[in-house]
Amino acid sequence: MLHNLSAFVFCFCLAAAAAALLVQGSTENERKGNGINTFTMKNKIYPLTSGAHASNLTKNYPYGNSSACDFGTLGEAKVKGRIVYCLGDSGPDSTIKGLKGVGTIMAVDPQLDYYMITLTPGATVARYKDGDKIDRYINSTNTSIGILMGDKKKYECSDFKKARGFDGLNYPSMHIQLGRKDTKISAVFYRTVTYVGYGNISGFKAKVTSPKELSVTVIPNMLRFTKQHQKQSFKVLVKGKSMKNGTDILSATLEWINFGYSVKSPILVYKQGAFF
Repeated sequence: MLHNLSAFVFCFCLAAAAAALLVQGSTENERKGNGINTFTMKNKIYPLTSGAHASNLTKNYPYGNSSACDFGTLGEAKVKGRIVYCLGDSGPDSTIKGLKGVGTIMAVDPQLDYYMITLTPGATVARYKDGDKIDRYINSTNTSIGILMGDKKKYECSDFKKARGFDGLNYPSMHIQLGRKDTKISAVFYRTVTYVGYGNISGFKAKVTSPKELSVTVIPNMLRFTKQHQKQSFKVLVKGKSMKNGTDILSATLEWINFGYSVKSPILVYKQGAFF
């Protein structure tokens, strides 16, 4: 949901990429759970610990949260060669890599619908589901062993249709990244929305707010729904000349408007090397 007044939502997936990320983890006593990772551990087994157990905090240095694997809170001797379970996803993989750990399990709440690439083999799990199982297991034994197993199913990219449009996604937002030598702005985005509102079913009119340097066209510019959970698709054409010297970012907004409802999609164009 875009916000609590949205009348329709964007649904998205990464097809084969997402399927390949889904893996199962297990411990030596066969406690299992699901997570998401981007690496294969080749069925090797490593010692399993947690940030709380690998803490090097003392009375003289009590700063930081070792359970979240904050920088400076863990000891290398307790991390090296181990998979480390950390609360949250605020960069624990960087800490674990610096201390020569072999992997990171990040427990998040709520479960996320996106994934961030990690510096070490990493998995993301739902804290109050699989995460708590891992934590209880680590605290139940002095010789905890964990294994991260890649999905054995093979995927062929040729089996999947090529995604349409500039990004191939169905995000509410749209962005274009330009190279420093690009001389024009040109992109087409395809989006599908699902009506989840209540009451009278009616149409939504597209309203575009953009700077003069950008031309944004929405086709169609009116979405009409006749029933709840109905899907409608549209495309957005973004065009423009090269950005002027000194201009690194251009932004626009697509807003779908109906009585009492407003759903916004940001549109961003930026040059490589632009700093936010």
